[in-house]
Amino acid sequence: MRMAAMSSAPEQRLDEFSHLPMSSDPKFGVGFYTDNTIGCFDVVAEATPTMLDNTMTALETIKPSSIVIADYGTADGGTSMILMMKLCETLRSKYGDDMPISVWYEDQACNEWTSLFLRLDGDESAGIAEKPPSFIKSFPNTYAYATGVSFYDNCYPAASVHAAVSFTAMHWLTQRPGQMKGAIHHTQAEISEAELSPFEAQAAADWNLILEQRGKELAPGGRMVMVNFTNSPKGEHLGWVTRENGASESMYTTKQRLWKGMADDGVITQAEFENTVINNYYRTEEEFAAPFGPEGTATKHGLKLVSLETKVVKCPYHTEWVEGKSTRTAEEHAKWFVPTTRTWSNASYTGGLSNSRTPDERNAIVDELFDRYAAEVAKDPSKHAMDYVHCYLVIEKL
Repeated sequence: MRMAAMSSAPEQRLDEFSHLPMSSDPKFGVGFYTDNTIGCFDVVAEATPTMLDNTMTALETIKPSSIVIADYGTADGGTSMILMMKLCETLRSKYGDDMPISVWYEDQACNEWTSLFLRLDGDESAGIAEKPPSFIKSFPNTYAYATGVSFYDNCYPAASVHAAVSFTAMHWLTQRPGQMKGAIHHTQAEISEAELSPFEAQAAADWNLILEQRGKELAPGGRMVMVNFTNSPKGEHLGWVTRENGASESMYTTKQRLWKGMADDGVITQAEFENTVINNYYRTEEEFAAPFGPEGTATKHGLKLVSLETKVVKCPYHTEWVEGKSTRTAEEHAKWFVPTTRTWSNASYTGGLSNSRTPDERNAIVDELFDRYAAEVAKDPSKHAMDYVHCYLVIEKL
């Protein structure tokens, strides 16, 4: 089953869908994801030089008459807007104003598209200020388009994309392969090998499918920068990194403990706890590289792995607190930090709850979970962070 999303319809159930983006408001166009995911700006900034270099390398090989850049898994568009501005600035400097530049945005059909369009339009009256600035407002002969076709499908015509990027999106699985009765995420120690194995297999199949589709869409000589969550060689992953001034609490362990506590308190049932699965998978470097072997799917579809590197980007919320730069109280800091962990995980909790509950009841229960999380963080903000651990890959269509 393909991934689906509906941020404005609280009655829609997660069920077997992987990910439903969250909005804090029943209206579209509130820009909730970008406003509460400031760490992603740092992740994109880390990849920007690589994207600029590989875009120019691809264009020098392809020599197109019109430039096409694709952004897969774009969400509401805010976190990649600075990158698109820098790309357009670089391309205008190299090719002048006569070369058309098109940015093709991709995400699920029910993505929060309105915020993207308002950001591109720079419409402050709708509550989304022109921050960061829009490239179509800043440079002539630039265009933006969007498709609601999943990146697990064929999104664009064959050999049409010259340069592409994807940030923090391709870890979501096409379908839920099983339960994790003692855990909410596959990185947790409570998951058994029998429970983990189906997730490993589903992640491998989905990665092959992603690469097969990109092999069709990239033009010969085209390149793509893919920034995907990973489980590092040191066992580090999103929300758990060992470093100086590092948080001592694992994000997933804390959330799992609080969710289990709500089962122990009778707020949710044990069956609901066991049914709650964050349906994604953080592939290792070896798992990312496997399809590029001699008989691999990527190789068969003309793709070459140019580079692969794991990088850690520190949680900006945590950094501000431990460096003494925050003017917030511990409670204010917790209320500021917690939503960045909720934007992407909210529906995993509502989806674990019984169908017999009303939408309002499910939402109230998940509100309580994140209230408990905020109270936990407020006890000692230095213990809690959402450090980013990504594998930065560059692929080329031969």
